[in-house]
Amino acid sequence: MAIPQWLAISISVLILGFGGYRLWLAVAGPSNFVRANVRRGMLAMSRRSHGLVAVLYLLVGAALLASAFGWNPWHSGGGAGAPTAPPPAGSALPVR
Repeated sequence: MAIPQWLAISISVLILGFGGYRLWLAVAGPSNFVRANVRRGMLAMSRRSHGLVAVLYLLVGAALLASAFGWNPWHSGGGAGAPTAPPPAGSALPVR
């Protein structure tokens, strides 16, 4: 069963949007004074942690969006896993 393309694109847009929000929290979010007063939920994380999580979300969202348009990281056209032609007759070592 295949996932419809519109659903994969929609989910990847949501993931990319949430990654952008986390990146905003890392760069220009609430001040450290507000963070110190709240200290609950996502505001309890440091800016550096928000940045790391944002980069991960953006990578996952980009990979999902690319796979929705046909990119397959496990089977590239001419990579190491590509099938090869059988060896010509008589080229193998004899078994003793």
